[in-house]
Amino acid sequence: VSAALIADVRNFNLASFVSNVLSVDITGIPIFGTLTIPELGFAAATREITSDLLPMLYVPGSPLEVFGTTLPGGVSAYFTVNIAGVSVNAAFTLNKLSFNVPSTSPLSMEQLLDQIPDLNVLHSLPEVVAEVLNTQVSGFNFDPDTKQLDLGLMVSELTIIPNMLKLTNVKFTLSAMIGQNPSIQSLKFTGSWKFSTVSLTTIIDYDGEMKVFKVKASPESSDSSLSIDTLLKNAAGIANLPSALTSLSLSSIVGNVYGNGNYFIAMSGSVSGGNLYLIFYKGTEGVRVGIAASLQSFQFSNLVLSTVGVDITSVPYFGSLVIPAMALAITSGEIKSPALPHLFGEGSPLLAYGNTLPAGVTSQFDLDIGAAKGAFAEFYNGMLAFHLPKSVDLSFQSLASEISSINNALQSLPPQIRSILDAKISSFYFNSTSKDLKIMASLSTLTLVSGFLSISNISLYYDGRLSQALTTRTLDFTGTWQIGDYA
Repeated sequence: VSAALIADVRNFNLASFVSNVLSVDITGIPIFGTLTIPELGFAAATREITSDLLPMLYVPGSPLEVFGTTLPGGVSAYFTVNIAGVSVNAAFTLNKLSFNVPSTSPLSMEQLLDQIPDLNVLHSLPEVVAEVLNTQVSGFNFDPDTKQLDLGLMVSELTIIPNMLKLTNVKFTLSAMIGQNPSIQSLKFTGSWKFSTVSLTTIIDYDGEMKVFKVKASPESSDSSLSIDTLLKNAAGIANLPSALTSLSLSSIVGNVYGNGNYFIAMSGSVSGGNLYLIFYKGTEGVRVGIAASLQSFQFSNLVLSTVGVDITSVPYFGSLVIPAMALAITSGEIKSPALPHLFGEGSPLLAYGNTLPAGVTSQFDLDIGAAKGAFAEFYNGMLAFHLPKSVDLSFQSLASEISSINNALQSLPPQIRSILDAKISSFYFNSTSKDLKIMASLSTLTLVSGFLSISNISLYYDGRLSQALTTRTLDFTGTWQIGDYA
């Protein structure tokens, strides 16, 4: 047995209807609290009732005709209201209100939100949202209990970053609380992004607290290869890339787009021998582009040849040097962003860069030199610098055992200064273009003339040229010579 009440009510206030049905007060809510319903078709049933006789009960033209042959269980209603001068069809089902805008009576997003002063924040967002404001709304929902407004619409095209990030077939959704403490809960764009030859499923969420659009994208198919050298060939300051880095198998994209037009977009993927990030950046300094790569077993001479254009394969040690794990950055200008460490992740060699990728070609890595474990090396635009912390003990003798040319040069030194073989190296530099080799070291004592000339606390500087052989140009000592009570 089922029972139902149906009614055709005229000139009814929506707030009164909600109060009577849900015992919820919406009188202070923009739009919905003041709406007047010219005519309302109402039904309350103990459970769903279906009968071919129901249409006979409806007055022709009445909103009740929407029910047809079925009355849903519970309370439901259908009616038409006027919002911003536009006639909108509405329904009350499952304790929520839904509104449908006929295509013959277009209602723009801006027209709707202008009725809700608490959400005028949308007018201050970037131009991308301003474009959405002019788009026609097809429907929206309102929950009287939670005071949440939900709406969505479709946009054929939407440009997020000019000449770079354009979405097609865009779905825009907005959820907002419009009660006493109005706030945007969610603002999202979902669409397809064609970057170079790769199509990407893209989601862009707006963070109202940070005033930033957060971008996430992933390839739509397994064919996600990007030709990096083609993309960067016209970027000022970008050197020729090592062959291992010219093709990226793209896996994901993350980034931020800010209200002032600045952005940070990072494309992650794999290359031969490691992982690579293709970065597009715009900040106060201007537009920058670059790559950051974490590579394994990389030939140092290949890096020099591709980025500096110099062949060092015949140079002892450096020409055959293989770097076990290397962080590499090649940029058109300095890229500084707090997003970089989060992008690289825990344990990545790229964390050595912190939140700044320098301009030009740079590389950082740890290297074992003979018995000396953990020397820290930096490569910057052709210059390779090794820095040895105090915990790393590398003597001239140890370095010479690795580089035979150094050993030959030291053996030709006068016997009285050969004790510099025991000097502890603090740093040394190799210029891949000029082949200059500079070494800084320290030595406790050096006796040049027995019983007379003995120098202590010595700082040593060696300057030579390392080609197929090593040519010594300068060997300087700076220290203390104690003569009696005088130093």
